[in-house]
Amino acid sequence: PCLLPAVLISTQRASLLPIDWMFLPLLDAFANSTSPGRLHSESDNVPDRVCNAVSHCLQWVFLLETCQPHCVALLPVAVKVARLFCVFLVGANLFLQTDVQRSLVALLRLYTQSGFLPALQFDQPIPGLASFYDLYAALVAQYDAVSYGNELFASYVLLPQRRACPVSHRCLLWQDNDTVLQTITLTASQSPVPLLQYL
Repeated sequence: PCLLPAVLISTQRASLLPIDWMFLPLLDAFANSTSPGRLHSESDNVPDRVCNAVSHCLQWVFLLETCQPHCVALLPVAVKVARLFCVFLVGANLFLQTDVQRSLVALLRLYTQSGFLPALQFDQPIPGLASFYDLYAALVAQYDAVSYGNELFASYVLLPQRRACPVSHRCLLWQDNDTVLQTITLTASQSPVPLLQYL
């Protein structure tokens, strides 16, 4: 019998899957939820099948990041976080599911560590996105519509507000959606990013 030491291949010559293959179930859920009229709906209950798929996807990503980091090392951290933004856009209540929330918290803590944070730049092209700005605008609008000031959601909304990120992202929140700021009530101890990163 043939014994396989791993189910992953290390060759760089050919690609069987896209570089962000571990996020494919999440991207599929996002694509299926973006039909007209689906976003910003407070009554939009996500089916259990989708909740389970997203939850398992996030757990798999966290497992790869912590146990097999070389498998995701080629994927820029900004791409990873942009994929996580999609969780909040799949439905009004998905980010509130216990397993999904735990994974989002764990990945947020991981990606805001000193080893990842300097590389978290949203001015680079994101594969599959015509414009990160448009994704971020949708995230802010979804936060305004369904978050009720949720701390986890607010933490993700604030990531592109760091001083190292493009000014257009700060203008989107501080000028175009300034009423949203009233619902972001994170304290300095609750923020996963040091406050100096925003000044």
